[in-house]
Parts: sequence; structure tokens; C-alpha cells
Amino acid sequence: GNTLLISSTLGFAARLLQETHHIPHATVHFSPGVFHSAHQAPKIPGLTLPDWLPVTVKDGMWKFLDHTFIDPIVKPQLNDFRRQLGLPPVSRIFHNWLHSPDLVLGLFPEWFAAPQPDWPPATHVTGFPLYDEAPDSVLPATVQNFLDAHPEPLIYTPGSANKHGRSFFKEAAEASQVLGRPAIFLTRYPEQLPPFLPKGITHFSYVPLSRLLPHAAALIHHGGIGTCSQAFRAGTPQVIQPLAFDQFDNAARVEKLGVGRIIRKRRF
Repeated sequence: GNTLLISSTLGFAARLLQETHHIPHATVHFSPGVFHSAHQAPKIPGLTLPDWLPVTVKDGMWKFLDHTFIDPIVKPQLNDFRRQLGLPPVSRIFHNWLHSPDLVLGLFPEWFAAPQPDWPPATHVTGFPLYDEAPDSVLPATVQNFLDAHPEPLIYTPGSANKHGRSFFKEAAEASQVLGRPAIFLTRYPEQLPPFLPKGITHFSYVPLSRLLPHAAALIHHGGIGTCSQAFRAGTPQVIQPLAFDQFDNAARVEKLGVGRIIRKRRF
């Protein structure tokens, strides 16, 4: 009676538990790219559906994508398990079934992505959660000392989970030198860094962006929704090199708002 299920986008187990045990369930999406709208379509690598295309055309493209690429990967195993649970088969998994019919929360503000007419009717947008592991109200002394000596640095991060940022940091070091700007590289994987960092460029494994970005000239990053939201909060200009997943859609929205630019990997 007092149980509520809350799951993220790919929390299929929670959706199944909702159906088998009739427990209220909320699906939580951190970024708007998961909503495959035929009105304002998200930007997905390899699929461009401009806003001026008729809604019927874009809807047909989503159906084609679902039936040809997505469902053949997900549907067989999911529906086989559903049969074992006594549940009917489902289709268009990522367009329909993914979203709880009880409640869908978009953890982003309406000015970043306004709900579209074909989003699930139980959708509510809440704003960015803005969590960044910042228990202290001040920067670590080593970071503050660098900022005192090198004000308004460029901040570079390819994402906290990215283990393949070697070329990113190599080009970042060269770009910062050409611009004559100090820089801070953020990564938990220092083996990705150049063997020797030029003067005025340093590395930290982690610094809370909520504390660091107010001191930055710009943030150069991968387009993750958490990083974007912290840059919005600080009013920091963004340069985004999207790599995968929702990053292309996030980057397009940042650029459309006029607060950042996209730079493709081949040009970085």
C-alpha cells in the first residue's frame, strides 16, 4: 500500500514489477533525448529529423527505426521473459513501453526541452538535479592556488567515465597553448594525459563543477547532461564535442539556446 517504484530510463525490472504486482511506478529520465517525438525530434547520430519535416514523416521514421533496428534487439528477450511472467508481448519498446503510464519525470527544465504533444501524458519536467559531490563550500587549496596564479582558465573534461580521452587532452593542450590560456584538465584516468603538461596547464582527478565553473572562461566537454546543467547554473560558455548517447541532442539544445557551440570530433 505504501510502496512506490522509481527507476531510471533502462529500469526494465521496475516496469515489469509494476505490471505484475500493480505497484505505482515513476520512470525518471535525466535528459530529453529519450523522448522520440515526431514534433521536436531529438538529435541522434545517423538520424536527422529537422523540425520543418511534417509530423507524419517524422512519425513514420521513428516507426521504421523501432521496427527495423531497436525492437529486433530488445523485443525477443523481453517478450520471452514477459511470457514467463504471464504478461502480453509489447512492441516499440523505446517509444512506448519504456515510459511508466503512472508518472514520467524529466529531470530538466522546460526552457531546455518543452514537453511535446506526443510525449507520454503523465510526463512532468522538474528542472536539473544539479548534484556534483560538493560537500564543501570552498575549493581545495591546490585548486584555489592554481586559480589565483592563473585566473579564468579553460576547463576540459571528456566525462567522468571516459577512459578514451587521450586525443582529447592532447588537442586540448595544444589549443590552450595556441590561445595562450591556462587550463585545467579533469579526469580520473591520468594515463590519458600527455606525458608532460605545458606551463599553465594542470590536472585534477575531480573538482566539483559548481565550485570551479564560476572561475572559468569556458568549459570544453562531452555534452553529458550533468555537465551541461552545471555550466548553465554557473553561466559558463560551453564548447561541446559530443561522443555518444544523449550527448548529441544535449549539445544541439545548448547551441540552439546560444550559450555554447558544437565542435565535431574530426575538427577537434
